[in-house]
This record gives sequence, C-alpha cells and structure tokens, in this order.
Amino acid sequence: DIHGFDMVYGLSMGGAIANIIYANELLKMNILIIDGGVYPDNLPYILNRLHVFQNTLEVKIVRRSKRIMKMVYPPDRWLYPWEDEDSYKESMDFLNRLTNDTIKNCFDSCSNYKLPATFPKNDTKIYLFYGELEKKDMAWSIKSFRKTYPQAIYREFPDTDHGELSTIKYKECIQIIDEIAKK
Repeated sequence: DIHGFDMVYGLSMGGAIANIIYANELLKMNILIIDGGVYPDNLPYILNRLHVFQNTLEVKIVRRSKRIMKMVYPPDRWLYPWEDEDSYKESMDFLNRLTNDTIKNCFDSCSNYKLPATFPKNDTKIYLFYGELEKKDMAWSIKSFRKTYPQAIYREFPDTDHGELSTIKYKECIQIIDEIAKK
C-alpha cells in the first residue's frame, strides 16, 4: 500500500531504477536524486551487445583478483574510512556469488530500459549528481537527462568519481541530502 516517497536517492544502476519508477509514474516522489545514474543507451543492437559484454567482462575480471580490484578501485578512493582491505574480499565474495547471466542481465536491464513517450509533469524536485572524474564516461547520460528533465538541478562534484559521493564523501552526501530535504 505504498503510493509514494518523500525522497528517493538512486546511485548508478539504482538511479536507473529510480528513473524507471519516476518516468513511468509507478510511485509518487516528492524529491528524486539520481547520482551517477544510467540513462538508456539506445545504441544499435550490435553496439549494445558489445557494451553489455564489455561491462560484464570487466566485472568478471575484477572479481578474480584482489590485486586487480585494488588497481581498479584504490582503497583511498573506494573504501569507507572505517573499512580495511578485508572489505575487498567481501566484495569479491559477493561478486563471485553472481552468475555470469546475472551480471549480464544487470547491465542489460539498466542500460536498455524503456522510457515512456511523454514524461511526468508534476512538482517532483529532481537532482542529478555526478562526479567530475566520471563526467566523460557519463556524458551520454548527462546529456540525455538534461534533455528529458530540463527542470532538474545538476550538480558536479569536484575530484569525485562514480559512487564516491556516497562512500568516501559520505558526510558531504548526508549534509547535501539533509539540505535538500529541508527545502
């Protein structure tokens, strides 16, 4: 019997899911924050398959070696301050429990979701967050979100990569969310 939320925060694939729910008006949202959210690629079929394959392969490689995981996700940028490098083992264990099909389907569904022909016209306050260091990789999504939601507030975070606002910069993230909630 839930019909809506005061605030929804979606990071990365979670941003895609929040966008699907919002755009299709499945639930009312007073505030929607999409942080590094994925907008559908809308690529030709073969390019789309290559993109999903590339993302799936990257996860399959990273989950095999702590050394590789640390190279891709350096501890000073990706671990919470209270975590130690044992957290990599937990992440690797989690990723290794996922089947290859599950990984592929996650990337496929979050890169290729369908949006409605028209978008909601309501009073939802929409925010799009992205890091300065992910801006190049997110160029398509940022451009597409701007076209879809010109009323949104866009915020770039300096010296921040994908997901870092809610990890290493979690105090800043909490403060920003609190400020948005109080408006």
